[in-house]
Amino acid sequence: MSNGNNPYAPDAFNQQQPGSARAADPFGDNAPRISKMAITSLVLALICCIPPLPSLAVAFGAGALIRIRGANGRLSGTVLAIFGVVLGLIFSALQIAFIVGAVQIYRNIDRFVSQPARLIVADVAKNDPTNLRALLDPASKVTDAQITDWFARVNTELGAFKGETVRGDAAMAIQDASQRAAELGSFPLPAPLQFSFEKGDAGLVFFLPSPEVVVQTMFFGKDPRSLVTDIALVTPDGKVIRLRGSPLTAPAPAPQLPPSESPAP
Repeated sequence: MSNGNNPYAPDAFNQQQPGSARAADPFGDNAPRISKMAITSLVLALICCIPPLPSLAVAFGAGALIRIRGANGRLSGTVLAIFGVVLGLIFSALQIAFIVGAVQIYRNIDRFVSQPARLIVADVAKNDPTNLRALLDPASKVTDAQITDWFARVNTELGAFKGETVRGDAAMAIQDASQRAAELGSFPLPAPLQFSFEKGDAGLVFFLPSPEVVVQTMFFGKDPRSLVTDIALVTPDGKVIRLRGSPLTAPAPAPQLPPSESPAP
């Protein structure tokens, strides 16, 4: 008797139906392969420090999902592809936010720190206190005589202003002076510029009343005009020419008088 029409024949269950995928043995030669695109998507998403990689992870993950769906069980890795897409989207969003924030911070510093610094240094040679006076906090009570004296000290110690320079050897001096100013209660905001004078280079540091103003100026674009309490030019050798004339070092302790000798009884 033929088994062709017998539904209970021994090999009836092993016959592949037309249009259906062969049953895959997870431990045999017919086991579904893990999609290389899914693996690549997850790896690219995990290596998130390079900007283009998370976007590539999303593209590879989406492509892997399409290929897995159309492979009729011959490909696996759906979970890997989904993780790659999700992580890629998250890291892409974080990178975009970081880039937008960095650009905004750069614009804020250029507008509210670098440009005023350029104007003030250029005004030193012209002996014009207009831009400096607009930045100073009226409560600091800086007089016109102090501004004129600062201009004179700058011209005497640094010479004529020549322009900006790309050299960075004043950076450490500016950082050191800023640190010492912070220890005395001032909150420095150095301009990311270095100016060239006849006798050497120098950097300009603004001093603000609180660290909150420094943060708001850099991150939120707060205009520091009428908030600056002091400014200083700092040279690479550590020379500090401060508007208000006070040194950027802690005041020396008052000398202690020797104890008076009590008269003998």
